[in-house]
Amino acid sequence: MISMIPLKWLFIRWFFKYLSPVIKFYEEWLIKKYSSKGINYPPIFIVGAPRSGSTILFQLLTKYFSFVYINNFINMAREVPLTGFVVNKILFKDIKHNSFSSQYGNTQSGGLVAPNEGLFWYKWLPKDKHFVRSKDISVKDKRKMKDCFNAIMNKYEQSIIIKNLSFGLRLELIHKLFPLAKIIVIKRDPFFTCQSIFLSRRKLGIPDNKMWGILPRNFQEMNELNIYEKIVLQVSSINQQIEEDIKNFPKENVYSLTYESLCQNTRAQISEITGFINSGFSLKENFQVQNLKNGNNLKLSRTDELEFKSLIEKHINYAGTNE
Repeated sequence: MISMIPLKWLFIRWFFKYLSPVIKFYEEWLIKKYSSKGINYPPIFIVGAPRSGSTILFQLLTKYFSFVYINNFINMAREVPLTGFVVNKILFKDIKHNSFSSQYGNTQSGGLVAPNEGLFWYKWLPKDKHFVRSKDISVKDKRKMKDCFNAIMNKYEQSIIIKNLSFGLRLELIHKLFPLAKIIVIKRDPFFTCQSIFLSRRKLGIPDNKMWGILPRNFQEMNELNIYEKIVLQVSSINQQIEEDIKNFPKENVYSLTYESLCQNTRAQISEITGFINSGFSLKENFQVQNLKNGNNLKLSRTDELEFKSLIEKHINYAGTNE
């Protein structure tokens, strides 16, 4: 279970939440000032199915490179996110996080500067519906979202890198707002993805008749299915939606990798990704990072294993670890 929230975190959250009506005037001035410079940097989104290795990839990229990203402190200022970035810079300067663990995407144990999935886009997007098309969002909210993102990037003169898997179901919207956004798609062997979701649900006590995690467009139909088919179709639907919507972006703005390749040669994979993000960028020769431990170990009973493998063969085309 996620540990209790420290008292100072509660105070920070309280401060920003209840003073945001006052702070918003400064926030609006900041956004107007920096968004007026137009789009100068493409946002970067890490997307994929749950339990596919996206969090550790996010942690690696934000640890070793100077990308603008949301951390735990900034997330607590989600009503006034650009102000959160400003205060974060004052308090923490350029301190690097040392967070390489998480609990279902939560990085609280890594401290205030650890990367966070972020919640501030719920100012404009629905909380209970992950699959969203551009037409589902008002013109006003799309403009505000676009201006906020651009203001953050223009102020710090860098692209912002975001890992929030719900954006895998919002790529059509992202393309409308940021047609030159860069998308990193991470996949994992579907059996081990399903196994991890299954075991996580059991550990958290999620009832079998309820969905958990990212909700694909047809999630309501999945509620009637047994737990095995529910999980397999969840993974399949999310990956299919990403594959469908990713076609809207220029090929050179999409990078795909697997969790397995990230574990097998972490340094080489990170080098390729950073080159993709910043054309011509290369790692220094003395850059060192240990290979990740591959968590693809069978942990299910024989019955559960066979149920998943049968359904994966039926519903999921991707069955390898190297695309």
